[in-house]
Amino acid sequence: MRKSIVKGSVLVILLLVTLVVAGCSGFSGDNRGKCSEGDSCRFYTGSRGVMMYLDNPQSTFYYRSSDLANLDGNTMDFNVRLKNDGASDSYGAVFLSGFSGDMFKICEVSSTSKNCVNINKNHGSCFFDVMSLDNEVGNWNFLFGCLGSSYSQFGGTTRLNIGAQSIETLAKSFGWNIPLSSLQIAWNDEGILNFGIGTDFGVMNYGRSLMMVISSLNFEAIGGSTFTLKGDNAVSPGGDIDFKTFQVQMIAPWPAGQDYFRIPYQLKSCYGYTTFVSPMICIDPDPFSTEKKVCTSSTYTWGGSQGAPVAVTRLQQTNTGKEVVLDITIKNIGPGTVWDAGYMESCSPYMPGSVKANMLNTVYIGYAYIGTKALDCTNYYRIRLDPTTKDARFICRYDMSDADNVGSAYAIPLRMELWYGYEETISQQLTIRKLN
Repeated sequence: MRKSIVKGSVLVILLLVTLVVAGCSGFSGDNRGKCSEGDSCRFYTGSRGVMMYLDNPQSTFYYRSSDLANLDGNTMDFNVRLKNDGASDSYGAVFLSGFSGDMFKICEVSSTSKNCVNINKNHGSCFFDVMSLDNEVGNWNFLFGCLGSSYSQFGGTTRLNIGAQSIETLAKSFGWNIPLSSLQIAWNDEGILNFGIGTDFGVMNYGRSLMMVISSLNFEAIGGSTFTLKGDNAVSPGGDIDFKTFQVQMIAPWPAGQDYFRIPYQLKSCYGYTTFVSPMICIDPDPFSTEKKVCTSSTYTWGGSQGAPVAVTRLQQTNTGKEVVLDITIKNIGPGTVWDAGYMESCSPYMPGSVKANMLNTVYIGYAYIGTKALDCTNYYRIRLDPTTKDARFICRYDMSDADNVGSAYAIPLRMELWYGYEETISQQLTIRKLN
């Protein structure tokens, strides 16, 4: 079993965080989703997140018996290039797997360090669990925890750990200008961590809230090479690029009776990502009147995505006079697999046990507002994609009982952000040949 905690199975409910999101749809007569945010529109297109490339892959590894005693002998480098092609910032890791620990050693190398994967000692990693949501925007309660040797005791029963990176360290990694004085972290009497970001929501754009939460996951402890990549957005046009080098060394004597053998291997990227969408919604206190109005309820469709692999493809609005009902369809249109962000450590090929169905195809509604009012969305803001069709429908409701006291209809943007983990893989085959 890949994960267990004292208080039952981990159910991550990533709810209603504070982001002011640039929009990617229009209030148009043809009911097609169009961007309406000026120059920023160019960033919210495409269906890719973090793109991974294996640069100049070699198909043959040459082994020399004379190099077996050489600390740097019988090695081969795998050069990986990462490019954040979507609009969201991202935190995640790259994993190289497929090489037996009895025969090979895998290390990430740089100009200053060499960190090797020690599979036998990777007993577990950190997790987080959102426990409850305060009504006030920007405050939620969640647990940080580790199943390995590093943990702390709070509340008498729960093991908790803040994780490998502090918020300040993460902010520096991304180059975020987050006013840390607005962040409040405190333990309550039950040992639950209350995390508040105050009211300065603008600094939490582009998926930063999700990245702050999942930064508690220590990917290095489970065989990964961590990356933090800013997205292709108005703050960082073009998006970040990073380079990783893995070095594979054959450390075992050549197997008798073999002239050569082949090894299938895999590169995997696992990362957190978000999708932003902001269509214009018509608020009509009297939808059944016959007077001419500035807007009416509409159905929007999008031909592509919003600069992320998970896309909002359709939104149907129904106005009853008492509430606005939004019927929303989302779909994974990228090339990879959607993960529940709370199980991201299980994306590592070095985690023991099998991947369970409940770890995959889960998207959280991290933020859903019309104006300054939160929407009431079904399924506790936790959406499960159909594993076959890769899509899902859900309902969000906007209560008009205390809406602006106006008699006529008006248009106002819906602001929504979706949270999820994402996995992409590159599979190759390597031939190992003996030279002497």
